[in-house]
Amino acid sequence: MSMKISFHLLSGDRLAKTCELNANYKSNSHNKELQNEIHRNFILNFFWVLKEWGESMSNIIAIVQARMSSSRLPGKILLPLMDKTILEQVINRVRPVEQISDIIVATSDNGMDDIVESFCLEKDIPCFRGSEENVLERFYFCAREYEADIIVRITADDPLKDSEVIAKAVSLFEVGDYDYVSNTLEPTYPEGLDVEVFSFKALEAAYKKAELSSEKEHVTPYLYKNPAGFRLCNFKNETDLSKLRWTVDTPEDYLFVKQVYQTLYHKPEEIFLLRDILDLLKQKPELSAINSGHKRNEGYLNSLRKEEEKKEEEEQKQEKAAKVLQEHSLRQRIYGNELKYVNQVLSTQFRSSQGAVMMQRLEEAFAKKIGTKFAIAMMNGTCTLHAILEAAGIGVSDEVIVPPLTMSSTTFAVLQANATPVFADVDPNSFTINPISILNRITSRTKAIITVSLYGLSPDMDVIMRIASEYHLLVIEDNAECLLGTYKGRMVGTLGHIASYSFQSSKHITSGEGGMVVTDSLPLAQAVRRVSSLGYAGVDATKAKITKKTIQDPDYARHLTMGWNYRMPELCAAVALGQLENVDALVSRRVKVAQMYEEVIEDTDWLLPQFVGDDHKCSYWTYAVRLMHPFITWKEFRDRYVANGGDGFYAAWRLTYLEPMMTQRSLLKRDKFISGKNLRRYKKGLCPIAEELQGQLLQFKTNYWNDEDAKKQIQALNKTIEFFSKRSTDQLQ
Repeated sequence: MSMKISFHLLSGDRLAKTCELNANYKSNSHNKELQNEIHRNFILNFFWVLKEWGESMSNIIAIVQARMSSSRLPGKILLPLMDKTILEQVINRVRPVEQISDIIVATSDNGMDDIVESFCLEKDIPCFRGSEENVLERFYFCAREYEADIIVRITADDPLKDSEVIAKAVSLFEVGDYDYVSNTLEPTYPEGLDVEVFSFKALEAAYKKAELSSEKEHVTPYLYKNPAGFRLCNFKNETDLSKLRWTVDTPEDYLFVKQVYQTLYHKPEEIFLLRDILDLLKQKPELSAINSGHKRNEGYLNSLRKEEEKKEEEEQKQEKAAKVLQEHSLRQRIYGNELKYVNQVLSTQFRSSQGAVMMQRLEEAFAKKIGTKFAIAMMNGTCTLHAILEAAGIGVSDEVIVPPLTMSSTTFAVLQANATPVFADVDPNSFTINPISILNRITSRTKAIITVSLYGLSPDMDVIMRIASEYHLLVIEDNAECLLGTYKGRMVGTLGHIASYSFQSSKHITSGEGGMVVTDSLPLAQAVRRVSSLGYAGVDATKAKITKKTIQDPDYARHLTMGWNYRMPELCAAVALGQLENVDALVSRRVKVAQMYEEVIEDTDWLLPQFVGDDHKCSYWTYAVRLMHPFITWKEFRDRYVANGGDGFYAAWRLTYLEPMMTQRSLLKRDKFISGKNLRRYKKGLCPIAEELQGQLLQFKTNYWNDEDAKKQIQALNKTIEFFSKRSTDQLQ
């Protein structure tokens, strides 16, 4: 940390007294006794000055935003620039700023950026890894980990950064009462000399409140777009140089910067500055023409454009879904191309040469819909989980944390992999797995966490992913009950390392039976495909079909590993593809029915619906409500509901560890893989919140495809509430 004292931070009186004593000491050099007294007072006051300075000194860190992916110049940050890389040159140009205590490279957790982390380790540069797309989140967790009070934001593609400009920004922040200081609000410096300085408190506020993707991708827009909430400062250069482009985003930019370095870079310890580059451009004005013609802040402008396009696309989808709902009221859930696609499959006579064609179409369409690189179709949503665990190498003696409040298939998959299920309790409001309970269940044998998006609602995935990162755990999303749900603006299914879906008959889209795995990880996708396809050598992440030409060879080695035959049949793929084409309307219908239930119970204080936060979007596989009345039983409420014309509703599953198969250890000899300690835990009291909830939950169906059927349920619910409310009032009287 810099030992340069910023005197404006010190007590004015104390500093003045110290300076006065120092002056008196010099003027009384003839009187040794008085001089000694003055000296003692000087030392005492000076130590008080140092104490006050130490208490007020802030931890200022520079966070260098860096990643390898770039649409126009991939891998640019590690391109060579004289005797170093671009990233190294950027860091070297920040180091002379005395106020900065540390420089941290913040890269993404995408596998492409492993090389960045390795590079930093080799060069002894602190490195932090976080979200690839949500850079605001990456900065927040980085700043929090390094206990920053003030953050200087640096971008790794600006190798002409000027330490004097950065120091000026930091000094302005220290002297002024600001939350954010930059030279970008009204740019007058060349692009590439941008600098932003902001407090951790401001960063934390942005992290918690920013909603737009552009605000998350570019870290600071939330701050300067809300001037009423933050004290902003913009400083300017004497001459407007904003038309100059000194950043590296294209091959032309790289050529320009190389030309500058070849002329001005002599020794690593000699840093050339803004004025030196300007002098060079006066001598060689043709250099500026190398990379002219680009708009300033193209990245941010592109984000805004994509955001607007996404908004328009979403509005069009909603209009289309509303139109479908109006035209069909959906009347029935199978109304699109399902039959057409089934007939196409039947017309092939199931010739092996035509195998997996429909499945591949489904996989490509599903991956695009969710927003992942890979999708792998399977027979159901249980074998998907089993295949993931096997592909990840999880088995005997390994522990997998799961919630007990869900269909037992989640736990079955763990047992099928010969691993040990460890049950974490749930949140009493959202009913989803509780991150704190997860943390308390982790041991040296824990290898994975399976989260369940219960009733269509995602758990608190950011916290869970941070825990997983800390303990190097695989996070598997079980989204059997959630399709098109979102969490903090991100699609459920893209939050963990890998995710599973179910197309069973009660789910949002169905093919009678079916399932899907999605991920962005190529190694995981390759392994899952092979495990689910009998270990065949001829398949890969995006290829499910095995050709006759390949296997009609006596020397062909078919099976690289043991595997299961979990591949989705073509008829199921045909139906699922037709369903997927109408998924927006199908999900919207369920959401609409859930809203109808919500309107009925909103004033009933003894019926508490599943809590859905503002940063969540629930897809409502069912509408779950907690019955909190002390004198109404679950069965009594259901009987009255049915008597009033309702179809009935689902009960919550018995908690998995209380099912007979667990309590009686009927595990098909797999109990031998579970330690006695864990087996003894499978009893009442293990997850008290889940145990309390299980008997209280009313799971109202949302799969009513027209308003007439839905309104019958709403009327029945309304009558039931009125009946019990009146009965309670009469009992009180």
